[in-house]
Amino acid sequence: MRAQQFFSLSYLTDNSKYIMNSITKCILVVFLTLTAIPLTAQENNTINSPQIVRQVPDGRLLLHASTGKANGTEIAYMPEWKAFGWFRSDGKVEWEAIVDRSGRYNVYLEWSVSDEEAGKGFILQTGKQTIKGKVERSGSWETFKKIYIGNLKLKKGSHHFIFKPETDFGKGALLDLREIELVPVQAKNSAF
Repeated sequence: MRAQQFFSLSYLTDNSKYIMNSITKCILVVFLTLTAIPLTAQENNTINSPQIVRQVPDGRLLLHASTGKANGTEIAYMPEWKAFGWFRSDGKVEWEAIVDRSGRYNVYLEWSVSDEEAGKGFILQTGKQTIKGKVERSGSWETFKKIYIGNLKLKKGSHHFIFKPETDFGKGALLDLREIELVPVQAKNSAF
C-alpha cells in the first residue's frame, strides 16, 4: 500500500509543484543576481558629474566629458565610452575651470567619429578666444584619437569653456568627445 501511495499521481503532482516552485525561485534568484550587478555598476556611470575643473599638479587642465555639462536636444554622456555623443547641431558642452597659472596653453582634442561623419566644423571658445577646426577621421566610433587643435592664452582665474559645432550640420553626428586637454607651453628661460 505504501508503494502505491509513493507512486500515486497526487504525490508526484504535489512533489512536482514543490520542485517546480523551488527551481523557479532558484532561477529567479540567479537571474536577479546576475542582472543586478551590471545595473548597479551602470547606474553609477550613466550620468556625468559637471564640476569646476582645476589644474593637475603638472599644470595641465583636463576638460573631461565626465566633468562637462551638456546642453542640447540630442547630446548625451555615454559612460561606456566616457564621452559625449552628438546627434544635432544645437548641442554643446560647457566647463567651468580655474586656471592657477597665466600663460599660453596648447590644446588637444580627444574624439572618435566614423569616417562617413568626419569633416564637420567645431568651435572651442573661452571668453573672446576661439579655436576652430574640422573633425578629422578617427577610423571608427570605437577608435579614439588625440590631436593638437591650437592654443589659447589664459589668465589666472575662472574660465568658461564651450565646445560646439561650427554650423548647423543637418543630419548625422558631429563626434564623440572624450576630452580636451590644455597643456602649458614652457617659455625659454622661464619657470613657467
